[in-house]
Amino acid sequence: MSRIDIDEKLTEELQTLSNLQLNSEEKDRVKRDFAQILEYIDILSECDTSTVRDTFVSDPITGGLRDDKVFEDKMINPSGTEISVPEVL
Repeated sequence: MSRIDIDEKLTEELQTLSNLQLNSEEKDRVKRDFAQILEYIDILSECDTSTVRDTFVSDPITGGLRDDKVFEDKMINPSGTEISVPEVL
């Protein structure tokens, strides 16, 4: 069982943080859903992961990104005049 008490105060805080306006039925649903999420996390925390190799990468990705370049292109607008627009892709 979760060590967090899912009460009205916590539900109000979640509502505020998520910028939602919930009615009483929705608040009850949030309480139930949040309780289920926390129960699942409790189950996961019981798993023995001591033999699982770390899979995160602590080195930053290098060399995989290109420099941004702006290219000007000409386009004809509906009135028939040419306009210059930067290339997006």
